[in-house]
Amino acid sequence: MKKLFLLFVVLCCCYWGSAQERIIIYNGSNAVHSQLIDNIDSVSFVNSISIVHNNLGETNFQFPVSAIDSIVFATEDAVVDTGRIVYIIWNEQQVTVINPLVNAGVTVTTNGGTVMVNGASGTQDVTYHLSGTTSNGSLTMNSDHRFNLILSGVSITNPSGAAIKVLDDVKVSLTMLDNSSLTDGAGSTDKAPFDSKGQVVVYGPGTVSVTGNVQHGFYSSDYIRMISGNIQVNGAISDGIHSNDYIELFGGQITVANAKTGIDAGSRYINISGGEVDIQVSADDGKGIKCDSLFMMAAGTLNLTLTGGQTKGIKAGRLMDLQGGTITINGSGATVVTENNPSHCTGIKCDGDIVISAATGGTDIHVTLSSNASGGKGISADGNVTVNGGDIELSVAGAGGTYTNASNQSDSYSAACLKANNNIVINGGNINVTAAGRDSKGIAADNAITVNDGAITMTLSGSASKGFKSDISLLIDNGSITANVSGATYVSGQTASNSIAIKSDGTLNINGGTISATCTSTSGGAKGLSADGNINIAGGNITLSTAGQGATLVGSGTSCTDGYAPSCIKGDANISITGGTINCQSTGTGGRGIVCDGTLTIGESGADNDLIDVDVMTSGAPVNVSGGGGGFPGGGSTSDYWKGLPKGIKVQGNLVINSGHVSSYCAQTSGESTGEAIETKSSLYINGGIVEANAYDDAINASAYLEINGGYVWAYARGNDGIDCNGTRIEINGGTIIARGTEVAIDDNGDHGGRLYVTGGTFVLVGGNMGVTEATPSMTNQKYVSLGSSGGGGFPGGGTTTNVATSGFYLRNSSNAEIMTFKWPTFSGSGFEGSDPTPIRPPGGGGGGVYVSTPDIQSGTYTYFTSPTINGGTSWHGLYSGATVTTSGNGTSVTAQ
Repeated sequence: MKKLFLLFVVLCCCYWGSAQERIIIYNGSNAVHSQLIDNIDSVSFVNSISIVHNNLGETNFQFPVSAIDSIVFATEDAVVDTGRIVYIIWNEQQVTVINPLVNAGVTVTTNGGTVMVNGASGTQDVTYHLSGTTSNGSLTMNSDHRFNLILSGVSITNPSGAAIKVLDDVKVSLTMLDNSSLTDGAGSTDKAPFDSKGQVVVYGPGTVSVTGNVQHGFYSSDYIRMISGNIQVNGAISDGIHSNDYIELFGGQITVANAKTGIDAGSRYINISGGEVDIQVSADDGKGIKCDSLFMMAAGTLNLTLTGGQTKGIKAGRLMDLQGGTITINGSGATVVTENNPSHCTGIKCDGDIVISAATGGTDIHVTLSSNASGGKGISADGNVTVNGGDIELSVAGAGGTYTNASNQSDSYSAACLKANNNIVINGGNINVTAAGRDSKGIAADNAITVNDGAITMTLSGSASKGFKSDISLLIDNGSITANVSGATYVSGQTASNSIAIKSDGTLNINGGTISATCTSTSGGAKGLSADGNINIAGGNITLSTAGQGATLVGSGTSCTDGYAPSCIKGDANISITGGTINCQSTGTGGRGIVCDGTLTIGESGADNDLIDVDVMTSGAPVNVSGGGGGFPGGGSTSDYWKGLPKGIKVQGNLVINSGHVSSYCAQTSGESTGEAIETKSSLYINGGIVEANAYDDAINASAYLEINGGYVWAYARGNDGIDCNGTRIEINGGTIIARGTEVAIDDNGDHGGRLYVTGGTFVLVGGNMGVTEATPSMTNQKYVSLGSSGGGGFPGGGTTTNVATSGFYLRNSSNAEIMTFKWPTFSGSGFEGSDPTPIRPPGGGGGGVYVSTPDIQSGTYTYFTSPTINGGTSWHGLYSGATVTTSGNGTSVTAQ
């Protein structure tokens, strides 16, 4: 102001030294005031307003100092073009009006600080320049054509109505040059401090601050379009910005605080293609951005903070289309139950469908809901959610809760990062979800979930949390899924709820992609994959590990009837594996690899074995074992109590293996009751494939019936039976079998009338301290030879001091033709052949003899040589083909049986 005053003094000095007689004051290129210098009495500056006092008794000219761009001196007869800008300047109750369009039909009347403009002249694009300050004034616009409003540092407070009100349905171009403010009062009957019946287009570069003490902060009955500038809503009883038509944002900045809803487009749509929006919602049931129709976002930045109960960050009625931009939402509002219906704090909510895509600029979504947001949702749709791209990071920490529903039944709710009441389809993008609250979910759908592509990372630290959770079906076709599960088992009474990386209450289908789930030592009975319905795996690369500790639930010791234990894969119905690579490792107490309560089918008849690779390893101790238990003759309690044994593959129904590579290793090194590598409580059928089982307990166990028709089977029990069937019949009709046990190679339940029936195939059965088999095998189509001693009928058995399988043997017929070359290999720490520096070797003690059979062994005499020298060839678990063999001595003659 001082500089301007000095400039005015200098100009006056120039006037006194020249022939200039008129002063002209400019705002931009528009002349806002022209007066003969002889008629100017003085110039003063009050509250940033310049006042030109005249000596004619007329109203003094008032104009904001900041709006004066230049002062020019001219001759008396100079022609002054005042342009098409009407200037209105408030100085509390005094108003200065500069109206160059009086003759064009524009009239401006004032009454104290109240200003009425009538522009019903048929003239469009008139500009009204507003400045100054009034604490009890207003502007009412009545125009029949579009016009422009410029807010140049104006401050208007109207205790009884809108600060600026537009009465007609015409377009208003609103430009903010400086910092302006508009406030209404408690006595207002208008909609907002800025209340327009027509369309509003907002430009910058300045800021307008609005405070709505009755309803909204900024209002239009038509659309609102923001190009640039800043709108700051300091407070509103209802909406910060409200439009009865649509709202479009292409630039600028909107800041809203202390309003129930930040931006509301009513029944129409909102389109955000630029700009920045910052909104804080503290009122219960408040919304950050709301529309009942379509919400679209292609660019721009949204920052929303939600602290009120059941608040929503972005709420759309029909469809939400997120194609770009950055959305950051932080929420802490609690769930509110009204009329038996819970309503949650939600970052992004749509009553219809949500589509998230990655446009050129990318889509970046961050939603974080604190532990106070019980039952909170990061993204939620009553319809479908489709993710085609973008970077999405969602985190919920609120615990679930219970309530009484409309049927007067106890019901529950839980927090979820991404939730759909219908289907979820993920076609791409990077999704990172964190579920830290009890029973919280990462990605959950009431219907189906389909993953076609994308990279998904899940961190599950809440007890009983779930990564994926589908009520009907879950399909994974491609993409990458990584889950870290540390949430503990939640126990209520005698019921346990476990954390699960991927869970379907219906079916689970995996056709491809990469899945990695790590369940840490704190995760209790966590699961990698789990389904109440069928599980079908046709492809993909699946790596699952559990390290949690199982525990008893009902009773203890031999009185325990129930408990929980971790497992990599758990199917309550059937499991079918026709393709893919599956690696399961379970190291915690009672940890299991694959558990199937129905029928487990691996492979298809005649299929390539390379299509399937299933590798299972367990190393944990049993959860609950009292006394000896376990193998024959056994010790300890004979009651059928819950033990929580760490089994490799456990099937309640039938187990059928048609093709593929299946290996199961239980690494426990002591205890009779540990866990079988492969077990079925019903019948086992091996029709093909490559099956390898290594356990301290039984390597392979079937409760009812066991049949081998083809494939390759290797079964090694370091403390019990190689192959055990508790029924009365084991059939070998084909295939190649190598079985070894420290008790017997094959436990055919001979002491209860069981027997091994052979009609074909090749086998090497290496007995233990109780023989090779319990009953003498029944042979059809071929015979077997016994190398070493088995104690007569095989049970109970004696045994040689050195087993010929360990030293190796070469068997030939009477024509000196090779029948078999075999040498028991050493094993790596993985439980199978290798060069690990600490290999697992055959158990010590006396051997129980070896039974050998091939279709080439018929009646007659055969000769075997021990400790042969074997060079070249190929070996499968010690069974050689194509090797060069050198023997010494005359060998030992045996007769086929």
